[in-house]
Amino acid sequence: MKLSACELGYRELNERIHSSDEDVVIENCFGQRFIGCGVSAKTITVNGTPGNALG
Repeated sequence: MKLSACELGYRELNERIHSSDEDVVIENCFGQRFIGCGVSAKTITVNGTPGNALG
């Protein structure tokens, strides 16, 4: 699944990551925090600059 973080707040971004059954690629990340918290057995690729508390 490919997500554009510039269109999503961190809560909605993380809800989509949690609901996906596949690996996730996040584009245009700029300060979104808590990306991937509580997720296991999934690869998350972040392109951009994530905020604090990554994974």
